[in-house]
Amino acid sequence: MTIGLSSQAFVLFQDANWWRKTSLLETHNFESTKTINTVQNHCEQIASVIQEKKMHGSSAELVLSDELVRQWIVEPPQNVVNLEDLKAAAAARFQVLFGDSASVWKIEADWKFDSPFLASAISKNLAVAIDGLAKKCQLQWKQIAPHSVVLFNRWRNVLPAHAWITVYQNGRLSFLVTNEKKVVGAYRHISCEVDDISSEKNFINLLNREALRMNLPSPKHVYFSRVLNEFNWLMHTTNKDMSFKVLNIFNQETTTMTSAIDLALSGV
Repeated sequence: MTIGLSSQAFVLFQDANWWRKTSLLETHNFESTKTINTVQNHCEQIASVIQEKKMHGSSAELVLSDELVRQWIVEPPQNVVNLEDLKAAAAARFQVLFGDSASVWKIEADWKFDSPFLASAISKNLAVAIDGLAKKCQLQWKQIAPHSVVLFNRWRNVLPAHAWITVYQNGRLSFLVTNEKKVVGAYRHISCEVDDISSEKNFINLLNREALRMNLPSPKHVYFSRVLNEFNWLMHTTNKDMSFKVLNIFNQETTTMTSAIDLALSGV
């Protein structure tokens, strides 16, 4: 089972196996989308649907919208000795970047002693709600990860050098910058204006600005999780310096593709 969760909706898919195809079990839009706290409350709604569908006791993957997650790159200290040193470095970098105390966030990372690594954090309140969902429905989590990270893990072996994975959802634009099968940069554009993405020229300018800000080369290859109305120019681009491609994950013939369904399908 795969669950996609954002501030605006959740989607539930039954994964395929040798006797059945992947199927959409439930899609539900939330009434309130003002705060992340509403998502914690909606975990109860997800639990009710899982029990109604008699899917309790299943193994499950939870794909979180990038808007619910903070991501950043951590440089290991020179004199790092143990895992606690890495965790302290991640927490310190978190506070510098986001201005919040790491004590109220749950931080996970691909901990590395000898090279920079990607760290992700969700609020501890949301983590408690997710744990409560698993306990109530007797779920065994196969993975809990942000949308962009799930996309990277799925496609990392075929991504070319200097590729950026781009996710646009609920007015927010997320970048995951990759090179040589590694994540080298992460950025969440909090309030992306439609004008920034509705024309190829403006979008390329935005990418170049972010590359300069992160002290990284401009992307040569940009990947999208799906085609959106805001990116209609993708269908007729002729840009020779920067290639744009869509990661066609799944062909759901009977369902209109939405941002929430796209979120869940990345984990199917």
